[in-house]
Amino acid sequence: MSVKETIDIHEILRKYPQARSVLARFGVAPGQRTTLAVAASEKHIPVNLLLAALEEIGNAPPARDDVLTDWAVADTNELIDYIERQHHTYLRRELPHLEHLLKRVMKTHRRRYGTMLGALQATLASLRIEIEEHLRVEEQILFPRVRDIEHHRRNGGSPLQVGGTFVDVVAMDQMKYEHELVDAALTEIRKLTSNYRPPEEACERFAALYVGLATLATKLREHVDLENTFLWPANVRGLTRTQNNLLQDTVGSVYSAQNICPRTHQPCTAGSYAQCNCFWDCIAEEIGLKRPE
Repeated sequence: MSVKETIDIHEILRKYPQARSVLARFGVAPGQRTTLAVAASEKHIPVNLLLAALEEIGNAPPARDDVLTDWAVADTNELIDYIERQHHTYLRRELPHLEHLLKRVMKTHRRRYGTMLGALQATLASLRIEIEEHLRVEEQILFPRVRDIEHHRRNGGSPLQVGGTFVDVVAMDQMKYEHELVDAALTEIRKLTSNYRPPEEACERFAALYVGLATLATKLREHVDLENTFLWPANVRGLTRTQNNLLQDTVGSVYSAQNICPRTHQPCTAGSYAQCNCFWDCIAEEIGLKRPE
């Protein structure tokens, strides 16, 4: 994407529809009949930051399924492939890069912005730990489980036999809880960075960091939405409404609400799923998967 600050916003969206999400992130209304430079000035955003964000999405490799696929009806395996290819690969590459970039920004701007950058470092480091474990669980336990459910379903297996069991719903609930933790971290990052707006005197590296953090938030929220809306419900796809409600009500009142171990069916010895270091190992054992080291 080649964008200049003198280009009209309407023209940008005509040529690059994917720019809508970037403009919205910075509070720029897509219907404005003005130039990028004027819009940036009105929002007190450095125009170079806005240009860099637009270039970022323009230089991203095209993905045919990114825009065209209707995930509500798409093949479950295709959705998993997309998540691994477009999200997992990106996150494993980008999180270390952002931490490194933040470290360099801290070195340069510690005197004036050290407190804010220190809090940002702590939040990003915690988020990286959470995300990397989250990706491992998905790739080693949950995605194989969902693929197995889909395979049996295609071959005529009963939904209650191949998916939608209590342990599946408990696992799904825990992943949604982890998604809430991710959302809380992203909200904190957005707050610390004043909605990803670097100081007026910020250097190019500082601005690049904020662009990267804003892009990270967009990617992670897409990841969360795809899984919560389309992937995890695939575990119980094919159940009748009564069966679905029975599973959800039972898990909510007996398992999740009381933190019942999905393997022993006894109260979790750690007190809660969130505090249990063995939770995903218990899930893996219960569904017959050996978790890789």
